[in-house]
Amino acid sequence: MPPRLLHARVVDEQDVNLAATQFLGMIANYVFWPALLVPGWEVSAERVAQVVDEAVRTIAARYAATGPGADPTS
Repeated sequence: MPPRLLHARVVDEQDVNLAATQFLGMIANYVFWPALLVPGWEVSAERVAQVVDEAVRTIAARYAATGPGADPTS
């Protein structure tokens, strides 16, 4: 996570490596791996943007310092 987000308490510092892996995995699962393994797989720039936006929303919901995804013990 970018340090500025941690210091601003936008995200909760739990397991940064896990969060980064989850984020990249969500994107790679739709954009990278099918392109590598499925002949003819093409993804538009608009769809890539949508996939990235959804990954950001998912990670933000899970690792938010406040709100439904926040860890009440931190």
